[in-house]
This record gives sequence, C-alpha cells and structure tokens, in this order.
Amino acid sequence: MVNGKTLYLSPFQGITDAAYRNGFRIFFGGIDKFYCPYISGITGHRVSRSKVRDLQPEKNNLADTVPQVLSKDADEILRVANHIYDWGYTELNWNLGCPFPRVAKKARGSGLLPHLDKIREILECVMPTLKIRFSIKLRSGYQTHEDVFRIIEVLNDYPLHEIILHPRTGKQIYRGSAQPEIFKQVAGRTTHRMIYNGDLFSNKDLERIKAICRPHGWMVGRGALRYPFLPSTLKGQLWEEKSMRKALEGFHVHLSEDALSRLQGRVQFLDRMKPVWAYMCHTFEEPLKVYRKIRKTHTIEEYLTVANEIIQHFPIRHESEPFSERNSVLDGNYP
Repeated sequence: MVNGKTLYLSPFQGITDAAYRNGFRIFFGGIDKFYCPYISGITGHRVSRSKVRDLQPEKNNLADTVPQVLSKDADEILRVANHIYDWGYTELNWNLGCPFPRVAKKARGSGLLPHLDKIREILECVMPTLKIRFSIKLRSGYQTHEDVFRIIEVLNDYPLHEIILHPRTGKQIYRGSAQPEIFKQVAGRTTHRMIYNGDLFSNKDLERIKAICRPHGWMVGRGALRYPFLPSTLKGQLWEEKSMRKALEGFHVHLSEDALSRLQGRVQFLDRMKPVWAYMCHTFEEPLKVYRKIRKTHTIEEYLTVANEIIQHFPIRHESEPFSERNSVLDGNYP
C-alpha cells in the first residue's frame, strides 16, 4: 500500500484525454491527480480554442486535473496559465521531460535541460506573475544525469509547488532503467516536494524504489495504461475477476461512446481506440494475441465485437504483480 502517499497519472499524448481520465477515475480509481497531455504552439496573444478543447471545464474535474505546457517561451506559458486560471484550474505543469527527438531537438521538453540560463530566464519572468501553482516535470538530464544536479540549484531559487522527476535521461527515451539512486541524491539537495516517476509497474517495483528513496508521492505512467488496476492495487484494493471485467467493460463503453460522439468515421474512431489497446492488451494473459485481434479490425462494428469478446472472455491477469518486463513489445511496438 502507498502509505499516505499520493498517486498521479502521467500524461500520454493521444491516449490520456479527458474521456480517458474521467473513465479511469470512475471505473478503476486509485489516482489522486491526473496530468493532461501537453499544450504547445500557442502563438499570438490569444489561446486557440482547438489547443485547449480537451481542458474545457465541463469535461474535467478541476479539483484533480492538472494541465501541462510544453514551451521554451515565458509569454506562451503565461498565456496558457492565465487562460486555465480563468477556467478555474489551480495548477499548471511545465514539461521539461518529453524525450522524443522531434521535441527535444527544438530545445523543448528534455531538450531544454542543458540550457540552464534559459530555464532561469523563463522562471524569472513567469514566477512573479503566475496566479496559480506551478510545478515542473523533468528528466534527470538530456545527455547525462549530471544535468539534474545543476538544474536543481536553479529550481531551488523559485517557489515551485512540486517537482516530478523521472530519473532517466532524455536520450534514453524509455530504454534502460530509471535510477532511483539519482532521485534520492536530487531530493537530498532541495526542500521542494519531490514526486517519483519511472518504471513503476508493480508492488514489487514500489517496494524496491521505496528501499532506496522516499518521495512525497508517485507518478505512474505505462504501468497504469497497461494494467489499469495497478493504482488501486498499490493502495491495497483487491479485485475479483467479475469486478475486473465489469470495470473494463464500463471503461471501454465510456471511451467508445465518447469517440463515436465526437469523431468522424471509422478511421478516426479506430485511430483513437487502437492505441489504447497497445497498452491495455497487457491486462490480459496473452497481450500479443489480444492486440493482434484488435489491430486486424477494419470497421467500427468489427472492432466493437472483437473488443467485447476480449473483455468478456479472454483470461485476465489476476496477480497483484502484473509485470515488470520492459521491452519493445510491452511498450506497444508490435510487429
């Protein structure tokens, strides 16, 4: 059990939208705070409605939802912050962790981490003006873990709400392993609230990391997407097969109805639902078989029939330690 600690859900572009977050809250539970996929590309003096459609207050529980911005521009961050403040949000998260090359090569996400002067310049401009709490999610560096020890000295000069640290470098993306020893060293050099993120797939992982460091809270990402019962399991809830299938069914109906209501045609619908299964297939005993059946569907009707068959009849993982394997198959990169 996560004795008194909080659990956050990491944001995933194209996956954890408002419908996903709301469905997860209703059917699986265990999450105390949901982080939204990042907003970027805010130009001019107005925030485009299309950029923040997923954050509309009527679609979200503002009490446990945190928008995130990906930017290297202080004015852009402030425009987003002011917009979501007017909508009633209480926190904005700055993404300094995205590892993907198309982002990092533009000195955004983890690509901004080597540029300490730019990070300080942005914070100097943003922090005195913000009306809401400001938190940061970051990797431990881009090329090397040594970056984070210089970065934390900069961050210590500002009243951040908290820092979420994934102790991998941006260059690693998801290769190798997260390094809780790095997290421990960084946490020892700051008084900020420190949240641990990275390679939390099971109770065993939680205990292994807790033996090394003691964060103020935990962020789960791929572990929760692959096995949505993980967060509540980490908090001590026990699931029976009947209740697991009922939760999966309700969650899937929730996502499907949302997609059918707002997307146009079978291509958009399937492009929305299939990536969810690239992760959720690991809830079942034979994930590759499950995903291949989903991937081969070509119509909405065929997809719904196959998905229902899987949820109702395919063997589900029952153990409280769902898996700790880390390879390309388990990250949804299927042949």
